Amino acid sequence: PDLCLEGTDGPLWISATFSPYRQDELGDMGVIGVMQDISVRKRTEHLLIEKLGRFYELSASLHEVCWMVSADLTEFYYLSPAYERVWGRKVQDLVENPSTWLDTIHSEDRERIVKTMEAGFTEKGAELEFRIVRPDGETRWIRARIFLVHDKPGNPQRIAGLCEDVTEKKQLEANALRSQRLENVGFLAGGIAHDLNNVLGPIMMGLQLLKKWVTSEHALKQIAVMQGATQRGAELVRQILSFARGGEGKRVETQIKHVVAEVEKIVKASFPKNIEVSRHLLNNLPPICADPTQIYQVLMNLCVNARDSMPEGGRLAFGSRNEVIVEDDGKDLVPWREPGPYVVITVSDTGTGISSEVQSKMFLPFFTTKDSDKGTGLGLSTVSAIVTAHNGFLKVSSEVGKGTLFEIWLPAVTSGKPDAPVPPDSESPRGNGELVLVVDDEQSFCEMARETLETHGYRVLLANDGAQAVSLVAHNRGTIRLLVTDLMMPHMDGLATIRTVRDIDQALKILVFSGFASEAMMSQRGWSELRGTCPFLRKPFTENQFLVAVRSALQLAA
Repeated sequence: PDLCLEGTDGPLWISATFSPYRQDELGDMGVIGVMQDISVRKRTEHLLIEKLGRFYELSASLHEVCWMVSADLTEFYYLSPAYERVWGRKVQDLVENPSTWLDTIHSEDRERIVKTMEAGFTEKGAELEFRIVRPDGETRWIRARIFLVHDKPGNPQRIAGLCEDVTEKKQLEANALRSQRLENVGFLAGGIAHDLNNVLGPIMMGLQLLKKWVTSEHALKQIAVMQGATQRGAELVRQILSFARGGEGKRVETQIKHVVAEVEKIVKASFPKNIEVSRHLLNNLPPICADPTQIYQVLMNLCVNARDSMPEGGRLAFGSRNEVIVEDDGKDLVPWREPGPYVVITVSDTGTGISSEVQSKMFLPFFTTKDSDKGTGLGLSTVSAIVTAHNGFLKVSSEVGKGTLFEIWLPAVTSGKPDAPVPPDSESPRGNGELVLVVDDEQSFCEMARETLETHGYRVLLANDGAQAVSLVAHNRGTIRLLVTDLMMPHMDGLATIRTVRDIDQALKILVFSGFASEAMMSQRGWSELRGTCPFLRKPFTENQFLVAVRSALQLAA
């Protein structure tokens, strides 16, 4: 046995060995013993155990998985407890059967990892990224850093490494790239809007002019069909580009039926024909205080999700009702909500439905059950954010295989007045021979604007860029009454043109138009400098809208 004795300099460890022996012929037995001082060895062992204990404490506290195996990968010397948290499997199972490690790697990554392991590692080791599949089916991304451990002669003796779960980092990187793509799409949409609206503008005004010149009833019907198609195209551009406008817009008293009607138009025009769309709204809905663009975005996001849940077709329905929440009314729906009247908008579908597990996560940013090329995971989180910002809330009822019902509860404006009837278009105002300068880089628009203005009693000059416009103003100082200019033009844009001509003729009235979808985009180019002094008209516009804007600009006080 090993004995511990109290020595003068501390504990004294003795290793004692005892052996029996015969003392004489009569057979009397004795014992002989040998004792050895092993204090140095014992102190070394205790120090090693203490260091190992600290190492185990350290490795157990790390989120990374620490491991060490033999050079031939057949025996595990150490595997930290973090393995069970990351891999979802028991440490002992892998230690007893190291070959099962490859079975945990995702099938699409396994061949690559096997080839890397078979090729061996350089002196610098290696860094690998691969996916693993946990027993519960969850896929996680792993980043492994591998090192070679050498013996005294310098030969590889063991392989050690650290494995880090980088799933969240991968998701953040993907989400950042996805957000960047969405931002780029927004800017791209603004540019496309400018071009599309430049194309649609002359067509809309030209068709109205044709109606005045054509007498054939058949031709007038065809023109009406073309007008409807053109207006539909303009509405589609405007609605699609509302996504590029973000949170821009003021909150005003809004009749929800008008927003739903716009959503219904674009849904019927763009969704598959095997999806039946219906709308059943109450006539006595009070208004809500809202940004119509954002409420439109809420409804469109819900409709897109409904469409994706009905690949074989189905029914999409809009509905509404009035609700009043009273304080302590006992409803388990909304016990924590502000009391008062609410407008409830419903969007229902007959799609695949949403499981309870997905319902608990579906409003989280970037959570999606769609493929990465089909969904961003921002739709429902945006819906929730907008509704919450409007002091409302959402309710969801769904069952797998039986469709989904979304309820959007928004506070009603009790002081609102019923919708006034929309007056029919009044007769287009006429000019009194005023000279108008029209500036646009689109020749087709310039020609159509001249035809429209001259038909209604104006004189017209045309310029295809800002420099030409400045020259015309300088040569006709005091004669030109109104400058009508596009804000976005190459070389010398509308803002620079306006600044220059105002230095020449301060009495010159100005009307600005643009095909851009949002004032935020134009503000980057100085629109805020013009707001309040120059009326603004968004392309495309009708003949009557153009003529009304021209007359209003001419009558604007200096």
